[in-house]
Amino acid sequence: MMPQKKSNIRPQARLKRWLFDTQEHKNTGGNANPSKKKSVQLSRPRDTSDEAWSFLLNHQGRRPSTEKVAAAVELSVAVLSISKAARSSSKKPMSVKTIEELIHFVINGLNSAEIPHMIVGSFASTYHGLPRATQDLDLVCELDLVSLESLAKLFSSDDFYFNKAAAEEAIRREGMFNLVHAPSGWKIDLILRKNRRFSVAEFERRDLVEILGQPVHIATAEDTILSKLEWAKDSLSERQLRDVAEVLDIQGDRLDMEYLQDGIAHLGLEAVFQKARGPW
Repeated sequence: MMPQKKSNIRPQARLKRWLFDTQEHKNTGGNANPSKKKSVQLSRPRDTSDEAWSFLLNHQGRRPSTEKVAAAVELSVAVLSISKAARSSSKKPMSVKTIEELIHFVINGLNSAEIPHMIVGSFASTYHGLPRATQDLDLVCELDLVSLESLAKLFSSDDFYFNKAAAEEAIRREGMFNLVHAPSGWKIDLILRKNRRFSVAEFERRDLVEILGQPVHIATAEDTILSKLEWAKDSLSERQLRDVAEVLDIQGDRLDMEYLQDGIAHLGLEAVFQKARGPW
């Protein structure tokens, strides 16, 4: 077998070239003209022009991340209110304040139980990318059977669905379990941190930021991309892939491309990464 020729192109340059080549191929039907380069827009919807999407990306790229998360919560509440109104006009719509209080209750509870954690999922992709509606709060945590007892007391109210046996099984298998807040319909997914190189590094790299007036730990932009690619690897979820594209578009040169490319190779995500492109 012929030995593979080692590329002299740095990982950051290779990934940037892939991002550009993907967009150029899409915009020109495969007939790229280097003299007429277009900006990278991996996340552009099919019903939106290049110019309009560039305007939106530029605006959202300058917008504070905390403001984007607040906008996403407002959007989620609006969608929930419409849904509830369709079923029963007598029910009082959920308020933004109530959702904020729920998030604060969960985060403060984890802190009081001394359970290390970080926000991942749609909240993380909104923080690093574009706002979108959600009714899930996803958290990676380091949880054992001792700290689980404190968690069980915290969510013992009838307002919450909490299955202790499912939580114990998740701890044994490094899996995940669910909490459900009945009044709001919100789901809190608690994901056990895996004991593998990527998961340990991801947890160590988490950032301390402020969301909805609450200091919280959150996954970095690079780790948000990698975790969403991993979710999409089996499910091929368009929503996960679009989240990836939006974070790539918004973060751009601020991303640690070398770390990102190393993670893609280490986790075997090359094929699914090729699918993280628009138009959607």
